[in-house]
Amino acid sequence: MTIASTITALAAALGTVPSLQSTYSYPPHSVPAASLPAAIILADAGETQWQAVGYRRSERRYIILLLLAPLTLSRPQERAADVHALIDACIAELMDDSTLGGNVDHIARISDGGAEAVEVGDATYTGARLEVAVIEKW
Repeated sequence: MTIASTITALAAALGTVPSLQSTYSYPPHSVPAASLPAAIILADAGETQWQAVGYRRSERRYIILLLLAPLTLSRPQERAADVHALIDACIAELMDDSTLGGNVDHIARISDGGAEAVEVGDATYTGARLEVAVIEKW
């Protein structure tokens, strides 16, 4: 399992969320309004542990930025119900197949901070930030 393949698997899973218009596996400079709501998947810190000879597992955090609308059109708390519905839909999809089609050992946990302002490149959006801890197999 590689970081790139986990990002691809997360993007594939989130690509089935009906309320998402776009899923990015890289940080774009900005996201066009026609592509919203969108998800951006980024790799974060990780730790690898040997569990037996030739057998190891890595836990890595992946950040999923959920973008609902440009901040100029709505403030996060004004659209909190919409953001929460998007968070719920994404979490449900990820937990429906916590091995991401057998690409990872399992999703260990998902946390979010609720509706907030999310910066991407030069733009700010109403959205949310999910932190997904994935146990990767080697």
